[in-house]
Amino acid sequence: GQSRGSKVEYDGFEADPRDTPSFPRGQKGILHRVVGGICGVELEHGEAESLCLLMLLYTLQGVPMGIQASVSFILQEKGVSYADQGTFSLASWPFSLKLLWAPIVDALYLQRVGQRRSWVIPLQAMVGAVLLYTASHISQLLHEFEPDAPPQVVPLTIIFFLTYFLLASQDIAVDGWAITMLSEKNVGLGS
Repeated sequence: GQSRGSKVEYDGFEADPRDTPSFPRGQKGILHRVVGGICGVELEHGEAESLCLLMLLYTLQGVPMGIQASVSFILQEKGVSYADQGTFSLASWPFSLKLLWAPIVDALYLQRVGQRRSWVIPLQAMVGAVLLYTASHISQLLHEFEPDAPPQVVPLTIIFFLTYFLLASQDIAVDGWAITMLSEKNVGLGS
């Protein structure tokens, strides 16, 4: 990359240097060879580590989505109405609407932390807090111990809508980070 002021340019994209992982140069390590072999491409320096980080971040985004899908099946099993199932499906809308606030995620950040880390770290912490709350209240929301009472669909929808909003915001930051982390020929591997 070439340095231009406070930004570093990588294959035509500008990146904040604090968002660019730095790995020691030298002989390619086993991780580099394994990841490059799995992907079937020649990786640039540090790209194996970057791909592992991206895989971790995308996995952390996917786990709550799997939980939401499981709750949807539980709601069906408990016989909630189609209207309630439709209401609960609204929880996933933030991923469809994230382009509305994507410019804000790209433009606002703490310079001393870095453009992408300013979003990824606090958003991941907030998702963790929401998931801890959900884990401690899911039995009451689904009325697990009151089989005759219907699940509380609106509070569940609000909780998962908030979770999806946080995850969609993180996805914006991680996608932008992937573009600046990987070389132009390997940027497709980040998705």
